[in-house]
Amino acid sequence: LDLINDVLDLSQIESGRMALHKERVRLGDVVAEAMDIVRGLAEARKLQFLIEVDDEALAIDLDRIRIRQVLLNLFTNAMRYTENGWVRVRTLSAEHEAIIEVADSGRGIAPEKLARAFEAFDRMDEEQLTQGSGLGLAVSKKFVEMHDGRMWVESEVGKGTVVSFALP
Repeated sequence: LDLINDVLDLSQIESGRMALHKERVRLGDVVAEAMDIVRGLAEARKLQFLIEVDDEALAIDLDRIRIRQVLLNLFTNAMRYTENGWVRVRTLSAEHEAIIEVADSGRGIAPEKLARAFEAFDRMDEEQLTQGSGLGLAVSKKFVEMHDGRMWVESEVGKGTVVSFALP
């Protein structure tokens, strides 16, 4: 069902038929909603789930459902690739944008695979991975871009990964 929903989202985005329903929301509230949904997964995997949300009430116009979906994708990816350690979400305010980082202490991504991180259906040759369709990051990046934002990834093998996105 997740695969079908991701494919449908991707096709709607690419055809220009997906509309955003923006409202003024506190970014910390959306982060908390997404964290509540995946907290059980973190506990089941015995991972520390750390939160560093800017105390300022970062209120921005966004589609709450789509940005929550982005966060859920990033959280579940971080947990999927982290066998022990932690997953951290952090919000920062920059000059004209809010930045959200989801970091993990997982296995990391090899530099030659990073360039493909946002390609649809690319699971980056994770042969031992049994879950995931390879659509989460591709759909997430498109949702962020629909908000006039940007998304990027940094990683080091053996040290973990940080996926960040910025919203105006």
